[in-house]
Amino acid sequence: MRRQNEELTKINQELDRFVYSVSHDLRAPVASALGLADLMGQETDLSELHEYNRVMEKNLRRLDRFIADILDYSRNARFDGRIHQLGRRGARDGATV
Repeated sequence: MRRQNEELTKINQELDRFVYSVSHDLRAPVASALGLADLMGQETDLSELHEYNRVMEKNLRRLDRFIADILDYSRNARFDGRIHQLGRRGARDGATV
């Protein structure tokens, strides 16, 4: 029982670190995009608007990749490593492993 409690404490600490890191990595591009949107609302120079838009797009693409990486990690963490053979019906219906 004590060993399980220690293991759960360790897992909770790792989860806390993960959540902190992920929340920071998610908020940074959002904060940047919001700041750029504010600047764009005040800007009249078209070349500056294009530059702000380019930076915003770059940050949002980075955020999109980060979210995709989190989803991939989540899927891989739940994958049990077993390969399941599909019968004819499964293959015909487009079932995937």
